[in-house]
Order: sequence, then C-alpha cells, then structure tokens
Amino acid sequence: MEYFEEFKEFLELHNLEPPIGCSKEEVCELEKSIGYSLPEAYKIYLYLAGKDYDGVMVGTDCFFDDVVSNNNYLLELLKENKLSTESLPDSYLTFFSHQGYMMAWFQLPTEEDDPVCYHYFEGTTKEPQEY
Repeated sequence: MEYFEEFKEFLELHNLEPPIGCSKEEVCELEKSIGYSLPEAYKIYLYLAGKDYDGVMVGTDCFFDDVVSNNNYLLELLKENKLSTESLPDSYLTFFSHQGYMMAWFQLPTEEDDPVCYHYFEGTTKEPQEY
C-alpha cells in the first residue's frame, strides 16, 4: 500500500523542497529505545519527513526527536482537561503534538501496518477521537 501520496502531491504542486527523512538506522534506534517495532505507515513517514524540522510542518512536534517526549505532554494535556488517562493503553507513541493543545497517538505494540490512531484537540473535542 502506498502511504502519504497526498502529502507528496501537495509538496510537488506547491514546488516545495523535498522533505528530510530519517535513515533506516535512526528508525531502528528509535524502535530499540522505545522497545517496540513501529508500524509500517509510521516508519514510511519517518523515512519521508522524520527530520524535516524546517519544512511544511514547522511548529509541530511530529519529528523523530519529538515522539518520546510527546508521551509526557499527552498525559499533561489530558489531565489539564480533566480527562481520564485510564483509557490510555500501557504503551503508546504520541507521534504528533501541535502547540500543546492538539495531540495524536497510537497503541504499541501493534501488528497493523496502519494502526488506529487517537486524536485530542483541546477545546474542540470532549474526549479523544479514534481515526
């Protein structure tokens, strides 16, 4: 399955520089540090744009170096909004955080190439939404 085709088309349509991705070695190191294999779709994202700090996602913590610390911020965000953290799985990866008010994550381990993701947007959603 092809992932991120719309993203690639967007970059091409707007004549944007190709994003900077991670190496396979960096992705392997991340997997070792978190203790889980990553789903295929997420690895492809990391290879494509996992280090594109100055690209179209500037200002969003969705890069290789962000994901581990994002887990701590997710707990803070949910607690600040008086949401239960009991529904969080024992292990998860918060792969997206924007300005501390919007976050997305998926459960680990997962056998799925493109796992179910959860998203919370402070002030917009009353609880995490499943995608």
